[in-house]
Order: sequence, then C-alpha cells, then structure tokens
Amino acid sequence: MKKKVVKRVIALLAVSVLSVGVLAGCGNTAATDATSDNTVVTEETKEDTETVSDIVADTTEYKVVVIAGPGIDAEGNVSLLGNAAVARDQGYIEEELNAIGYTADYVGFQSAGVGANEALAAKEADIAIYGDFPAITYVAGGNEAKIIAGNTTRNQLGIFARDGINSVEDLKGKKVATMFGTTAYLYLSNQLNEAGLTIDDIEVVNATVDAISLYLTGEVDAIANSPQLYWGVTANGGQGNEVAINGDKEDLASYNVVIARTEFLDANPEVEKALVKALKRGYEWANAFISTISNRDIDSYSYLINETRTDEVLMNVRDYKSEIGVLAYSESNEKIINKLLREYDLEFHPLMVCDTYAYLSKTHPLADREELSLEELSDYPCVLFEQTNDAEFYLSEEALSGYEFKKILRSNDRATSCEMMAMLNGFAIGTGIMIESNALKDAFVSIKLKEEDPLTIGYIVKKNHLLSDFGKLYISELEKYETK
Repeated sequence: MKKKVVKRVIALLAVSVLSVGVLAGCGNTAATDATSDNTVVTEETKEDTETVSDIVADTTEYKVVVIAGPGIDAEGNVSLLGNAAVARDQGYIEEELNAIGYTADYVGFQSAGVGANEALAAKEADIAIYGDFPAITYVAGGNEAKIIAGNTTRNQLGIFARDGINSVEDLKGKKVATMFGTTAYLYLSNQLNEAGLTIDDIEVVNATVDAISLYLTGEVDAIANSPQLYWGVTANGGQGNEVAINGDKEDLASYNVVIARTEFLDANPEVEKALVKALKRGYEWANAFISTISNRDIDSYSYLINETRTDEVLMNVRDYKSEIGVLAYSESNEKIINKLLREYDLEFHPLMVCDTYAYLSKTHPLADREELSLEELSDYPCVLFEQTNDAEFYLSEEALSGYEFKKILRSNDRATSCEMMAMLNGFAIGTGIMIESNALKDAFVSIKLKEEDPLTIGYIVKKNHLLSDFGKLYISELEKYETK
C-alpha cells in the first residue's frame, strides 16, 4: 500500500509560552493528542490542504505502515501511551518513517489489545503498541512476532468500586467490569490472587467503553481499568472509591510494548530502526517529567505529556482527560481565561509572573544583544503558536499578542518551529525560560525585550479533584519554578 504525502519542508513555526522541561514559548501541556507536522492527503484533497504556509512542498509516494493502538478516544482518535504518544504527536514517527520512504496509518479498537491482536493476525496491522499481556497472548497463540521496543515502564491501573466496597476482598461475589485479554484483566486477576481470591470468586463483565454506563446504571459494582476510565464515572455524577491501584508493587506492574509481525519486519527491516529512533526522540522530548521522578524512590512509572492548544488544555482537564494542565495568560486575555475557568469548574494555581523575552537562534544577526525592542525585530518574522479556532485572539498565550507584527509565521509543531527559527532568522516571544537541554541551549538564546507584557504562568486542575501521587509529585516540581 502506498500513499502520496505532502511533506512540509518549510512550514509554520510553533511557539508557546511554557512547557515545563522544554524551551518555554513552545506549546501548552496536557495529556491529549496534538498535530503532526506532516499532512497525509489524497490527490483529490491535496490542493485544498496546501496553504501559503507551505512555502516549499515535496510530494512523494510512501509505503504505509499500519500501527494499531489499544483504543479510540471520544473524538475518534487512536489512543497511544507513553513515548509512542509523544513521538506521534510531535511528528517524530512520521519524520523517521518518511526519511526511509514510509508513512504511518493508525487504527484503534474499543476492545483494546484483543482488537489489535485480531488486526495483526489478519495482516490488517503491521505493528501494535499496547500492554504486555496482549502481546504475550498473541505470541502464545502461535503467531510469529517480535517485541522491538518497550514503550513505558508502567501502565497505570486501578479498581474503582461503589461505596461499601473498601478492599479487594470485598469484591467477592460482585460484578466487575473489565476487558478480557487485556492488561487490566491481568491486573484484576493478580489483585484478587494477592487478596486470597481468584477470578472465579467474582463475576467478570466484559466491557469496553460501556463500562462507565454499566457502573452508573448499577449493572456492575466495580471497574478494573485505567484511572481515566473511572474518572469518567465521577465526571458523570457517579460515586465510589478507589480500592486498589498498581502503585509501586512490581509484581502487579504492567508494561507497554511495541510488537511487530515477523513477516512484516523481514520484508521491511528498516522500519524497526526508524520506529525505535522515533520512540527515543519522544522519550527525550518528555524531559519535562525527568525532574519529577529523579531523586524519587519509584521503581516503575508511566507518564504522558502533550502540547496542544489552550482551549484543548482547558477542556481536557475539565473532561478528566488530563489531570493537570499548564498555561499562561497576559493582561489582554486574563478576563476570558478566568471566565472559562469558572465555567469549566477549574482551579488556576499561579506559579510565577515572567518578564517578556525574545527567543532567537544563536546564528541570528541580533543574537549578541543584551536587550531588544520590537522595532529592532520588525524586519524578522515573528513565530506564533497556532490556536486554530475562532477564539484564537482571546486564548493566545503569547505576550504582546495584540501587537501588529509585520511578518508572522504560525504553527503548532515544535520541531519545525525550532528548525525554521534558525533557517529564517525568526524570533518568538515568551518567558525567557530555557530547559536543561544542551541541544537547545547550544542553538538558541533568550534576550530581554524593552516592551513589557508580563505573563502569569500556572497550572490548572479540576475543582475538588484528588490528585494522584504522580500528579502531586509533578506539581511539587512545578512549584520549584517559583524561585528560579
């Protein structure tokens, strides 16, 4: 199978105000899907897809790699976890595959790993990224496959039950919703065994996306799955409590892996190397969380960080898709941000107020200056983060968002942004914060602007939400920025 792909060689630059652990000024933080910098189109739609932002475009035929994920979200997007999600959303998977003449198609299944295994067996998918248990069952079923990479070190799993069920032992004789053949099922079985019970001591109800409705209507007594699923219960008015979570128990851990059909790898050996390279880049990009788990006595963990638009950050936290969101506002949009926070039942916790800086490549003609004015930068393109909705002006997180720049480049992809800042002598406006990344510090500088439009940076959470232990750790690291 082949597709024609319009690959943006010169695209819009992406800039944001803050993403903890990355170059501040390049995106918002939330656990949700972002947009790749490569656009897959058909010949019929190619003309409509190209815009003036595609200064240079190269149309190439690519072989298609079909990658199966363990689920589909409410918007119909294929769910991935960990480094794979970051690598996809930042465009790394597409970039690495394009470099060897391939492109990726993603398929997801409400039946999670079971559906992914069926697609692999039917040769409707080439690679799957999911939990270790379905990978084991796929190979145990006589299918030839190879695990080519580990994707995360821990799948977050737990058991949520009705009031009155306060321990795993209390599940005896109860109806529990989970999914057969998945890591959640294995986790439930292991928890029961540790409590002196077996899977036969409960009634398992095989449920996918209907688990929430089954719980709300009283048809099941508990849910064994990821915390995001039972957060949906509380979001819809359901009551209950968390009776177990995998936490730090190594014997109850479940891991996320990347598995490929042996036949596919034999015919396309270069894909394995490209995918592993993309996953490595995703891991490196997620450096934002390294300070959260460094110096912590945690054996296993699973995190997902994602950059996206301001409105999506707000909605993702509102809808429990993200536990924490990081954003910023200036005087120009403070009122609208506060209005949305009230409407969405969110709490904003300020971390700092930052002065206004310009980010430039070290090769920029003005990179040696100690201070700059917008007038001095007027001959160079300003790089703005693309909100891509009708409320873009009101939700912009750049300082000086009301200033009329002569030259503007917009994008929602960081990798292209940084590359083009160097190629076009562009500049971005932000907080001046730089992460501990040699690659970025060797390539960019932040210079104080004479014009002032301070940015208030902070994090948002759902009101009355009980943070997970990892959420608490992350916030404690965010709060350290107050003194930096």
